[in-house]
Amino acid sequence: MLIKDNIETRDPVPTTAGSSALLNNYSQQDSPIVARLREAGAVILGKINLSQWANFRSTQSVSGWSSVGGQVKNPHILDRSPCGSSSGSGAAIAAGLATLAVGTETNGSIICPAHVNGIVGFKPTVGVLSATGIVPISPSQDTAGPMTKTVADAVTMMDVLTDSNRFSQAEAKSLDQLRIGVLRFAQGDNTHINALFNQSLATLEAAGVTLVDITEFQLSDPNYWQNELAVLEIEFGDSLDRFLSERAGRLPVSSVASLIDFNLDNSDVELALFGQEQLISSAERPEAGSPEHEAALGAIQTASRDNGIDQLLLDADVDLLVAPSGPIAPAIDLINGDVWPAWAGAGYMAAIAGYPHLTIPMGTVRNLPLGFSVIGAAHTDAQVLAAGREIEQVLAPRPIPQFLGSAAENPFIEAAIRGASPPSK
Repeated sequence: MLIKDNIETRDPVPTTAGSSALLNNYSQQDSPIVARLREAGAVILGKINLSQWANFRSTQSVSGWSSVGGQVKNPHILDRSPCGSSSGSGAAIAAGLATLAVGTETNGSIICPAHVNGIVGFKPTVGVLSATGIVPISPSQDTAGPMTKTVADAVTMMDVLTDSNRFSQAEAKSLDQLRIGVLRFAQGDNTHINALFNQSLATLEAAGVTLVDITEFQLSDPNYWQNELAVLEIEFGDSLDRFLSERAGRLPVSSVASLIDFNLDNSDVELALFGQEQLISSAERPEAGSPEHEAALGAIQTASRDNGIDQLLLDADVDLLVAPSGPIAPAIDLINGDVWPAWAGAGYMAAIAGYPHLTIPMGTVRNLPLGFSVIGAAHTDAQVLAAGREIEQVLAPRPIPQFLGSAAENPFIEAAIRGASPPSK
């Protein structure tokens, strides 16, 4: 298996979060989640690239790029975004470089790369897995999680990571017993995504699943996204300061402020493609636990939990919620930074609530994978995975990467470029 390069291990390999400031971050001990895996017999092949600082350095960042590892590529179409921040984990499992990988998520960093690389990704309820020894962003949202080829593999990993058998032993409802809420308000208007999503829903319905469409929803916090940014920047500045100060003896930086200076001093490497405005803004925020922090955190958690996922499940009287896992991967843009289409799905709500979220491959559009999201209430992780195993059996099989150089190598697109008739299927 492979470990994302923001999770510390006792191997003679640094944990860098993709930054040259952490090239000497050789840990003397495994993080708790790595210790669990090693005790269970995992063969750790190495660390794997990620979006630098887990994609929380700049609003103009490039998913999958770090100054240490360079640019991760999507194995389905190499010039398409692998998403982030667990981009290397998603690409490596899709490409068959390892059997299992560990990713981390604050807001989409497991689900999105699993979705665009055509694999399974599971974000557990925040707090189920230890975050000790993981380069932090937000204690209220950070969690590690499995990135695998199958839901069964994710179940096995969760058993190991929790030193239990509660995931493999969870009683699964059969498909004809499941009631699922379909988040129509979050599916977006991309015809390709909706065709695959509706096809997946029809397959589930034919297998006996009861589907309940949910067409209306309004976030109860009118300043949701401003409050979310405030929470992330406050918690990032506070928790990263502590992380760096505890390792100051082996690093050239000891705080967020000194990291900002390090990046400026090494701008030809660290700031080669985009800036560090989120680091700067985080350093200027008040401390965690301040009135501003508590007010913003309370607002977004209430909107995502009580008035969000919990209310949606209750009102529709359903076991789980489903939606597309995200948009179709755009091309990697090393000049403008990430330029994503309009978003699809409700993964943001599961991330901010800290609730379990599973993505399963549901097919491809012009060689690019799409994921099918399954979201549950707090601490229903075992039930989400058990349902996911049943759902996975009837969805489209996991797509196999073709390693196309660009979308122009897809036969239908290539024919259209030439003005020729498309090839017969």
